[in-house]
Amino acid sequence: MGDTPSKFASYKKNSLGFTIIELMLVIAVVGILASVTVPKYQGLTDHYHLEASAQVVAGQIRNAKQYAMDRREPIYVMFDTTTKKTVQLFSKDRQNNYLPLNTPQTFDSGITFDLSQSSGLEISTSSSRGLSFDRKGFLTGNIVRIALTNTRTPQRVVYVDLTSVSLEVKLTWL
Repeated sequence: MGDTPSKFASYKKNSLGFTIIELMLVIAVVGILASVTVPKYQGLTDHYHLEASAQVVAGQIRNAKQYAMDRREPIYVMFDTTTKKTVQLFSKDRQNNYLPLNTPQTFDSGITFDLSQSSGLEISTSSSRGLSFDRKGFLTGNIVRIALTNTRTPQRVVYVDLTSVSLEVKLTWL
């Protein structure tokens, strides 16, 4: 019984910390987990940024239809083709000048309007393209497809599809 405290004291003295091998194993496991989860997280955030931007476009389209019916005048939804990052509602005055109805709505970070994959946008000015609703709230064109892409992963595209018959905004993922 006399030598038990000395054995305990020598054991306690030798186990005060971690060995370098234990630390290296923990760092390696954390590195492997990070290399697996970071790309998944980035893909998930890309998806949500695209979806949120598509919802901004859908909201502007719904607002344009409501403005057209409330004001009983044509309303235009214009996409800025120079920055490719904003959408805004306009009306026209008697001299055919476009008057903004709201502040430009900006897409989420990394999301742009893809003019090459969009179709049916008839209204065109030097710096924007868009669509219009007549005074009764009907879409003036037949079919409109608005494409939004992620600049970091260009293969991710979301389409906002409209028809003149129905204002159902469908989000189609490519």
